[in-house]
Amino acid sequence: MPSRLLSASLALWASVAVTQPTPPGDARLSRMVRRQQLVASLQRDDVEAAAEAVDALLAGGTDPFELALTIQSSLSPRTGRRLHDALGRHGSPGVTEILLSLAAARGDWDAVDSLRAGLAPSARTLSFVGEKAREDRRPEIAAWAYEALRRAGGPWGGEAALPLAEALVELDRVGEAESVLERVLRPGGVSPERAPALVLRARLCLRVGRDEEALEVLRSVPRGRPERAQADVLEALVRFTETGGDSLAAHLERMAARCPDLPEANDAFDFARLGRRLPPEPAGGRLLAGMREELRRRWASAAEQYAAARLASPAELAVPIGIREARCWERAGEWERALKAWAQLSSNHDGGPVVLLGLGDCLRALGKADSALACYEAVLQRFPSSPHASRARARILE
Repeated sequence: MPSRLLSASLALWASVAVTQPTPPGDARLSRMVRRQQLVASLQRDDVEAAAEAVDALLAGGTDPFELALTIQSSLSPRTGRRLHDALGRHGSPGVTEILLSLAAARGDWDAVDSLRAGLAPSARTLSFVGEKAREDRRPEIAAWAYEALRRAGGPWGGEAALPLAEALVELDRVGEAESVLERVLRPGGVSPERAPALVLRARLCLRVGRDEEALEVLRSVPRGRPERAQADVLEALVRFTETGGDSLAAHLERMAARCPDLPEANDAFDFARLGRRLPPEPAGGRLLAGMREELRRRWASAAEQYAAARLASPAELAVPIGIREARCWERAGEWERALKAWAQLSSNHDGGPVVLLGLGDCLRALGKADSALACYEAVLQRFPSSPHASRARARILE
């Protein structure tokens, strides 16, 4: 951190640079001075001086995305909100783009959603926001960013096609996703995007229940490509949810272990764990039906199938099946039904921390913050050594 003398010197130097005419050859030096002024202001938490430095840099032609990176690297948590308010009072398009990047960097997607309306950010900002939205599983924001990139054309537009299709699949915008994927997979086209596009098309087919078409697409993913492992997971999921069985469950788990970052991998591990102890009919058939529905994103229907399977299953399977039931109600946006599902599960077993966290998350979503806090604290008190304890602490601090 600079000394007070250095900070004062930077401020004086910047004020001279601003008030005196700047020869054309000195424009780069002037921008450097103002950038130093911005950093120094942020380091001493002077948000008004920082906002003035941002205005001067924008007026001098500095790229908003570069400014956002500079701010992010020097911003302390206690200064963030105050700086947001100070910048927001200026309201120029460049400032709005900076606020958009900063909001995406800290994962404030409500702010991103409000800021993006009517905004036409630069390609670098759109790419940054899109990537952050993908990481945080916010497909509606990712779709907006990558669609805007695609419309911009050029190299950015070409690179945006596949992540745009991925976001559209997550949003169940089937027709739009298929249209984008058709262009990536056009006949005769050979590109690095072809193999991941095939996997994505198979995932789309599974979402809408076209299992045979999905299997046909998966078989065309070339051997030797990294995506082949993902194709094997999806194929194993389809085979398992068709018939179940211990051998297919074991195969599914082996395949999922090869690519744990695939969105369906977590479900594959859970399905395999339940499948090894698949209850007899009718519970077994209900359980497989729930898995198929969940794979197809029909979460409310999946939750109902899980509920039926839970009631007809042995006691030792009731909790793991009930956890999937509750999570599907959450995914369907049915928070009251999710809360009821969590509440009927016992927390006096190995899955206790998961049940308490699920209860807390539902209560918080329903606006019952005090009751939610009690659930998170119960995780720490009763299961302090659980790997879920860190999640409970994070919830308490939010």
